[in-house]
Amino acid sequence: MEGTQGPEGGTKIVWMPIRAVEDGGGAPKHLKLHGRWISVERVESVLDVRQNMIAGEQVVKTQYKLALADGSRLMVFKNHVTGGWYRGV
Repeated sequence: MEGTQGPEGGTKIVWMPIRAVEDGGGAPKHLKLHGRWISVERVESVLDVRQNMIAGEQVVKTQYKLALADGSRLMVFKNHVTGGWYRGV
């Protein structure tokens, strides 16, 4: 699990691991949520993030805001250092 502190007084986003199948360009095509696979209807936004963390560790990730086939919206990111996918809760 990874966490991100929101702005002062803001909400803390907790990132939970998630399984994803990528399309040919590396964007999520299907996600496993609550034990079932669901298709990504469209990618609404993409943000590449490169940060230097304490102790010189670099974080490189791509964050996606998604519209899913069931009508819900979800924020996910891929950690390019570990290869893992995470969803915001």
